[in-house]
Amino acid sequence: MENELYALSEQLGRQLQMRGLKIATAESCTGGWIAQTITVVPGSSGWFDRGFVTYSNQAKIQLLDVDANTLADFGAVSEETAKQMLAGVLSHSEADIAVAAASILARAEFLWRLKKLSDEFGIDLPKGATN
Repeated sequence: MENELYALSEQLGRQLQMRGLKIATAESCTGGWIAQTITVVPGSSGWFDRGFVTYSNQAKIQLLDVDANTLADFGAVSEETAKQMLAGVLSHSEADIAVAAASILARAEFLWRLKKLSDEFGIDLPKGATN
């Protein structure tokens, strides 16, 4: 799976760079794993802007402007929180595209989101990358 993620990240990076776009990440339970998966690709500084690791609720509030009421009402591992994390990473970065992960299933979600981005950019996925 790691080779497939690398190949997909590399292809996504080429497409982003060709279009002059940058990506950023907001992560909780993954602790920076998504950003690491992207930045291991040589030259990623040309298309990766930054990553936020906001494991604590306070970090989500302070760095990404997640509403404390959202965290209280829905919890840190929720679609509502992830949406606010996504909005926060876009407003606190120079990125055009962002990925936010707020759940313990984030690795699988990341692969799914990369697949969606690759579809949008017309990237041919490595064999088995969507499994």
